[in-house]
Amino acid sequence: MNFWKYFGPPASLVTIVLVSFATIACGSAPAAGGDSDVVAAPAPATTEQAADQSASDTAPPKRVRDTEADTTASPAVDLPSADFAGLYQGAILYRPGSTELEILVELGATAGGELAGTLDMPAYPDVTFKPLENFRVEGREISFSYRHDSEIRGPDALFAFEGELSADGQTLSGEFLETRGRIPFELQRIGDPGAPRPELIPQPVTDLSAGAAELRDAFNAHPDHARLVILLSPT
Repeated sequence: MNFWKYFGPPASLVTIVLVSFATIACGSAPAAGGDSDVVAAPAPATTEQAADQSASDTAPPKRVRDTEADTTASPAVDLPSADFAGLYQGAILYRPGSTELEILVELGATAGGELAGTLDMPAYPDVTFKPLENFRVEGREISFSYRHDSEIRGPDALFAFEGELSADGQTLSGEFLETRGRIPFELQRIGDPGAPRPELIPQPVTDLSAGAAELRDAFNAHPDHARLVILLSPT
């Protein structure tokens, strides 16, 4: 016979069941004024959230260039240029060993870092500290020009040099461009820009006596050298 069917469960049992149910329903809430030892379980993630979290865990970290357009162009790389600065002495070789025009070239840099220079031709007093222009440099190759009055091409004619500096930086050689065409030249570095220039010592002019003994003495002064006698006569 089921006793509780007619009389119901005992009051004490009902109280225990109610109290237990209240504890289960309210046990996750923190006590007033303090922390609770019971931690509420997080809500289960949806299917979409789980997929997003999985993709975030496996994807590589993003870089700045993946999220922003790279608008900065790579800087141009110039070939290294040789150091042309210096004082050079040499000659334009019209006929090497017989007809050579001595020249002096000084190259340096302006306050702005641009090449500048001058040209001297001791045989022509009016070509002294002649300014050079139109500089072009590529690696060890260089070209420049100067202006001078020409009997053939007229006033302010342009003359140019195209040369290359040796690997040791001591020799500048190339071609001199003028009316006659391309003439080879060769210069040796003899100092830094602003260095003292070689002193030009003019050869003395000697008046000859009736017997020309002075000429004979000068001719025989260096018997181990090649000698040349030029006789000039007004008749």
